[in-house]
Amino acid sequence: MVKAQALKFIYTFCEHIPPPQLPEYATFVTAYLTADSNVVRSYAAATIEKILLKKNKETNTQLFTSETTNMDFINGLLSKLCLLLKEE
Repeated sequence: MVKAQALKFIYTFCEHIPPPQLPEYATFVTAYLTADSNVVRSYAAATIEKILLKKNKETNTQLFTSETTNMDFINGLLSKLCLLLKEE
């Protein structure tokens, strides 16, 4: 329950997280994609989606692009997603 509430908090206040810290948050939240609770997994997925789609307020461009995103993060995210798809 606490994990779900923490993820909900990050999701709700994502707009207030400074852009340089977003990759850290995204990496942290990715770990919860494989949680036992469906609620935790759902909040983790929604939070990651919101973080990845966040735009720069000044230039209205995506913050996460192929040029700005650490490929280790993307590989880890895709690996976890593939594991989840195999489970279903």
